[in-house]
Amino acid sequence: MPPAATGILPDSPFYNFERIVENAQLTFTFDPVAKEQARLGFAGERLAEAKTLIESGKTESGVSALADYRETMADVAAHLSGLAAGGPAAQEFINKVEETVAAQAVVATSLSLTSPPQQAESWTKAANAGAEVLDRVAEAKGEPAIPEDLSTGIQTLKGQGLISEEESNKLYSFKSRSQVRDELEKLSSSGTFPISELAKMDTAVGRYYPEVYGQYQDNLQVVELRAYQGLPQPSAETVKEMAAGRPGPVLPGSSVRQSYLQPGAVPNSFTYPDTGSN
Repeated sequence: MPPAATGILPDSPFYNFERIVENAQLTFTFDPVAKEQARLGFAGERLAEAKTLIESGKTESGVSALADYRETMADVAAHLSGLAAGGPAAQEFINKVEETVAAQAVVATSLSLTSPPQQAESWTKAANAGAEVLDRVAEAKGEPAIPEDLSTGIQTLKGQGLISEEESNKLYSFKSRSQVRDELEKLSSSGTFPISELAKMDTAVGRYYPEVYGQYQDNLQVVELRAYQGLPQPSAETVKEMAAGRPGPVLPGSSVRQSYLQPGAVPNSFTYPDTGSN
């Protein structure tokens, strides 16, 4: 978790002066790696400020700080590709970005799950901004657009008839991880792709925080199971189609399929990663 922010906070009348100083620092920093290091540091400050303000009841100022965080992270993401061809210092910095932003994504996602709706939405947007940066890091490091675990899941879903050959081919046609994420988010929002599979895009979080990553996977599977627990029993024709692996109702995987056929098999546990806050 980021430490409590100190000094001038966004609710102070002197805060704009601090931002002017930060912008001047970026303007007069000519080494590209040093400039992005400073920008990454400013993003971390915005995240700490947001958490401190929200926890002290100053929600509006905290949400404003999260908006500034997203803007700064968008700038970090935009400049990463220019560093990919750099020397050892640039490569070392890209690794630092991955580790730092993975931690920030864990914080933002955890707080999005434990906060009231207005705050949760802002934390979710902050987590999405971090995911965009991590996608760009993966591209800068030459990692495949579709991570190996996700590719396995896509093939399994295709074999079960839960996604079409056309959808699968479209996913594999993308050259960048950010394109894959955008398409999977569209499919997930329409109910045609399981959110627990979409979470496999977050390979950096899995690399640095495997226990938290595993908790997220379990939690998302519980959410999916509960979504199907209340469905009416499928018709005999639907059961036959599902058993044959042909497309029927949109069901994310065999475990949910079994739960759909046997209501009451949904676990009750839902674990929130410890964020150090109430």
